[in-house]
Amino acid sequence: MPKLTQYAQTSAVAAINQDGNAAAQLVKVGLSDGGKILAQYSNGEQRVVGQLALAAVRNPDSLMAVGNNNYQPTARTATPAIGVPQTGGRGKVLGSSLEGSTVDIAQEFTNLIVLQRGYQANARVVTAVDEISQETMNMKR
Repeated sequence: MPKLTQYAQTSAVAAINQDGNAAAQLVKVGLSDGGKILAQYSNGEQRVVGQLALAAVRNPDSLMAVGNNNYQPTARTATPAIGVPQTGGRGKVLGSSLEGSTVDIAQEFTNLIVLQRGYQANARVVTAVDEISQETMNMKR
């Protein structure tokens, strides 16, 4: 068991060993696969400084939207299972990637045109019924 002792004499350096790096500035913080948070320093060193956690909610329909793609648990929300990505049914995290849209823009424009034509047809029906009603009222007088 190590002990610390002190003698009545001046202190001196007995050995010099360096097991670290020279001082450096934080240059960049990034995210790698698996949700690891990486810090890159000006001396070229890169270290994992954290781990992203994900939460899985058994009943996500009970969450309340609070804006800006943020959700808040309600009294009906089950306790979230928090852990690292790709465990316990939680999602996958890929570093340096962008999520693509799940919307097919061509299909959505086609749907928009079909719905617009349906709206126009219904508007013409309403106009025709209104004109027929007006004519019927005029014939009664």
